[in-house]
Amino acid sequence: MTGLQKTLALLKKHEGFSDTVYLDGKGIPTIGYGFTDPGLIKKGKITRKEADAILTKRIASEYKALHDTLPNFDKLSDDSKSALISYRFNYPAGFKDTTKFMNYWRAGQYDKAIKEVNAGMNDAANPGLHTRRLEEQALLS
Repeated sequence: MTGLQKTLALLKKHEGFSDTVYLDGKGIPTIGYGFTDPGLIKKGKITRKEADAILTKRIASEYKALHDTLPNFDKLSDDSKSALISYRFNYPAGFKDTTKFMNYWRAGQYDKAIKEVNAGMNDAANPGLHTRRLEEQALLS
């Protein structure tokens, strides 16, 4: 399985798919594989083929952002890259310059950074995040 295939499988597993709009755990209108784009929401319906194409483009975008942001990203295993793409896809705020994650990563303290991949782990409204974060952390270890 290629890195892209691993990342697609990970995101599809944790995001799930809906061909119609639904409200996520925070009440945000969502469609496809966790997409919140207003244009897609307005459309109201999406095919799996359309969602797969959008997800593939999003993965490429997340990959580039991580490549440009994280020192040593290119040296990581495909599993680690998939985990970071998954985390950024789901929680982009975790990659702001001021987060503990980013401070630890830039300092080369990867073990501490991995522990910071924890957003929503105890969110009662989104219990699936606990499992997702544990898997992302394990892929990064």
